Amino acid sequence: MKLLKLEIHNITSITQSTIDFENSIIAREPLFLICGETGAGKSTILNTICMALYNKVPTMPNSNEYYEDRKVGDLSNFLRKGTGEGYIHLLFEEGGVRYEADWMIRRAHNKPSGKLQKIERLLRNLNTDETIATKVDEVNIRIKDIIGLDFERFTRMFMLAQGQFNKFLTADEKEKSNILESLTQMDIYNKTGNYIHNKKIQVEAELYQTRQRIEAIHLLTDEEKEEKLTQIASTKSDIENLNIEIEGIEAKITWKQSFIEYQSELDDVQNEFEKIGLLMNSEENTRKLHEVQLWDDTVKLRQCLQDIIKQQETNRKHAESVAVYQKDYIRYISLLGRARQELSLKKQELDRKEEDWNRLRANEKVYENQQTIVAELGAITQLERDISEYKEKNESIDKQTITWNKTLKEIEDKRNSLSDKVLEQKTLCDSKQREIEKSNKEELQQKRNALSIELTDLESAKAKWGTASTAAKALQEAQNKITNLRSECTKLKQEADIAQKKSESAKKIYKVQLEAFETKKLTIDECAKLLRKSLKAGEPCPICGSLEHSVQPETILIGLYEQAKQMRDDAEKEKDKAQQQLAIATSNIELKEKELRNTQDTILPQLISSKTNADREWQLFYDKYTPKLSFEDSLQALVEAQQTRAQRIKAIDTNLNGIKEQELALQRLQKGLEMFESELQQRKDAYKNQLNSIERAQANIEQNKALIERNIKTIENKTAILNKLIGWQNWQERWTAHKERFEQQLMEESKQYQNCKLDLPILRNTINTIKSNVDSSEKSIEAIMTLMPDWKDIEENNAGNIQYKENLAELFSAFVAQIKESINQKRANEQATQQLNSLKIEPIEYYEATHVEEKLGEDELLALSLLKSDLINQSRQETDAIKEKYIRAKGIIEQLQESIKRLQEQTNKPTEKETLDSLHEIKKEKDTLKGGKQSLVGSLMQQMNNDTTSSDERTKLLEECNYKKKNYDNWTALDTLFGLDRFSKAAQQISFRFLLEKANQHLRNLYPRYRLQCAPESFALAVEDNEMGTSRPCTTLSGGESFIVSLALALGLSSLSEEKIQIDTLFIDEGFGTLSSDYLDTVMKVLENLHRTGRKVGIISHVEILRERIPAQIQVIRKSRTESEIRVAGV
Repeated sequence: MKLLKLEIHNITSITQSTIDFENSIIAREPLFLICGETGAGKSTILNTICMALYNKVPTMPNSNEYYEDRKVGDLSNFLRKGTGEGYIHLLFEEGGVRYEADWMIRRAHNKPSGKLQKIERLLRNLNTDETIATKVDEVNIRIKDIIGLDFERFTRMFMLAQGQFNKFLTADEKEKSNILESLTQMDIYNKTGNYIHNKKIQVEAELYQTRQRIEAIHLLTDEEKEEKLTQIASTKSDIENLNIEIEGIEAKITWKQSFIEYQSELDDVQNEFEKIGLLMNSEENTRKLHEVQLWDDTVKLRQCLQDIIKQQETNRKHAESVAVYQKDYIRYISLLGRARQELSLKKQELDRKEEDWNRLRANEKVYENQQTIVAELGAITQLERDISEYKEKNESIDKQTITWNKTLKEIEDKRNSLSDKVLEQKTLCDSKQREIEKSNKEELQQKRNALSIELTDLESAKAKWGTASTAAKALQEAQNKITNLRSECTKLKQEADIAQKKSESAKKIYKVQLEAFETKKLTIDECAKLLRKSLKAGEPCPICGSLEHSVQPETILIGLYEQAKQMRDDAEKEKDKAQQQLAIATSNIELKEKELRNTQDTILPQLISSKTNADREWQLFYDKYTPKLSFEDSLQALVEAQQTRAQRIKAIDTNLNGIKEQELALQRLQKGLEMFESELQQRKDAYKNQLNSIERAQANIEQNKALIERNIKTIENKTAILNKLIGWQNWQERWTAHKERFEQQLMEESKQYQNCKLDLPILRNTINTIKSNVDSSEKSIEAIMTLMPDWKDIEENNAGNIQYKENLAELFSAFVAQIKESINQKRANEQATQQLNSLKIEPIEYYEATHVEEKLGEDELLALSLLKSDLINQSRQETDAIKEKYIRAKGIIEQLQESIKRLQEQTNKPTEKETLDSLHEIKKEKDTLKGGKQSLVGSLMQQMNNDTTSSDERTKLLEECNYKKKNYDNWTALDTLFGLDRFSKAAQQISFRFLLEKANQHLRNLYPRYRLQCAPESFALAVEDNEMGTSRPCTTLSGGESFIVSLALALGLSSLSEEKIQIDTLFIDEGFGTLSSDYLDTVMKVLENLHRTGRKVGIISHVEILRERIPAQIQVIRKSRTESEIRVAGV
């Protein structure tokens, strides 16, 4: 994957910025730096790339908490405050195909106060201009298909973000295993292991099912088969005899049914025949026959009458068309009047145009060259501005050159001084190198490495012993917990029984107190009511004798039963308290029983499994280091073995330390030499660059002077050309004083000149065309008056909305032709009418001669002409249908009578006693008997067939069972080797070793002092110190050391998939501030060398020294507290 361009709009503090990875300095340099103040938005660049590709960011927390109206961790938080919309456009290339990934967020109506809308995403193929995906989740799926990485693999391998850099280094074994599986797609091995195990279970189940099916099959004995075959043969013979009897009965039933049907049908047809005879002789049928005959005898006469009616209709339409022509004539003479008016207006316009033309022709040359003149004037203006700019540039360059010459002398003095220091430092380095070569460091280091590996292995053994011990303790604690929980459940149930009894007792007491209270209250209330009723106005009270009867408040009555109410309330409280205690006891029992079930069913099996796994892993180290000791004594033996190897390593380290001191001294001398050489080269480069700057400045001055002279000559040439084109006096002074007004006046007058020049010929041609139209139309009117003299007094319509017609002469000419054609048509119609009236005489005379008794008067002729062919055809069809029905009914009667006669002559006809019902009953009995026997045969045959099928099936199942048994044995063997996680663990160990090999290759270039190693069958990492000869955990590394080791691991992780997945850029967003200058130089060289493999590195840092080291920079510049911009620069 190759990044091409990133555009950011209103995301965090970035307002609007674009980074061109393809065409800027970033594309040419192996390293580029993303720098800026803390909080300016450097990490936003990485975040926006991830958002465009995966809709996630590496630094966003995963939280369900909310702040204001937004969820913490919601990507909408990245929209810059106070804005209504924001977006990210990312262009990238994969496999030669260019893609665009867009991420967009906005508020309602794009207003800052609007409600946040859903995030929108788009993925397009720029090569084909095809939209690949528009839904948020769909884009993630297609990105993974295109790049080959999901979000986690992408960020771990190619985008080392803040807080994530050393995650693999500090992860435990389980986390490392998960990371390796996600990065290297080793989940296929885990899936394969699970598949093998599940397949073994499936094959086992299939084998069991096959065996069950074999046991479920029962076959017939030979005696049972012989008995069933004999029974089948006997039953079939009975069925054949029954078939003969049934056929005879069916023949008699058929005879009876046929006789009844023929006789019934004969009666129906005879009735229908009588009805048809009456219909044929009816008056309606006779009338229709007469009309049809009359129609057939008057064919020629009716045709003649119809032609006369059509001719009359033609004459009427012609009269209507003459009235229409008269209206058209009024419209045409009105158009002629409008044409005469148009001719007058055009002549007036021509006079005005000729007057303007005569005035403008004096400056014809100026107006014809107007565009050239304006262009030359603009060019002169631009040349004058360029001359001023060139003069200002030369003055600035002169001042800068003076400063550069002073600096050049200072650089030359420092360069000479550094050359002497470099020679002196080289001599010291050569002397120290000869002393180190006399030592025997490699042999000592090999011995120490072997001891370090054993020491790390012993540490892993201690860890496995601790894991096994912890698992045993946890299992014992869980078993103790189950015992305690059972005891607690028993105790709680006893307490619940006591609470149950207390609750029932409290309920009874409450019920008694409630009844006592209600009884007392009712008694007092009833007594009070009777006393109130006995009081009368003016009479003494029967109790106290008072004559004043004021009503006392209810509180006086309430006080009489206050004690009973208090006892009821106390009882109710005791009842509620007892019920609450019972509910608490019941709830506690449920919680304890739930905890007990969880511990027994879930936790205990897990702990047993953990202990089994821990014991199996510890067994490998037990067999290797403490095979004859107890489990408790093994730990002390491991500690003693570690101490022995540590003492041997310490002795070797003493010798290595002396060598190390000499190497450190050499390194200091070499670094000093490198520093002097680097500074000397910088001085040489600075001297060369300064000298080049001075030479370029002088060349720029000479070039600007040449441009000034060229522009002056060009202005003189253009002025001479304009003097020839512009004939006005003092035009240069006028133009210099008011350039814009002069040019505007020139363009306006030129436009007026061009308009007159174009319009005059057109206008003259238009006048000639209108005059020709008017003359031709007047001649046409004279021809119309000759044809239609009655139209002489018709006047034109002077309506004001009549428009002039350019084809007026053609309209008049066509109208004259229409008038002539109408007059000719009228004459032809009169002749046709006379001819048709004479033609109808002959057919009338012929009809009367053939029909002596029938005469055709005018009424008869009119009625005859009104007859319709469809009605006649309908009458013909109806009379013919009646006749056809009559003939058909007569034929059917004869056929039925013949059929009845043949039935009577048959010999096997039924007797009179054999009725149709009795024959059906006999047939039913025979069919029932036959059906029972057929069912018996079918059942016996099915039993025989089933036995054959079962025998064949059992043979096949036995063969299948043998095959499945072999298949089960094969899958069981595979499951033992590779089932569940055994396959994935083996593959992960291989990948982990490959990762360490790749990481150590990078670590040798970054920091040769350290080497990563791990114990067999473990993901625990240790760092081997080649100089000190010791091995220690990665957690003891300093900040700078941790960064370098993490970088080596990150580069190694990238190598795991670089054969399949190519991403041209590695981003690093952490750690450079912890490196010393020496380490920083080494890291920078290694990162620059990555460019040889087709990959560049982007560093995000605010460390100032990196700005001096890396020329290609993406600078994030803070403009205000909430606003930043991005600039791509070369330093």
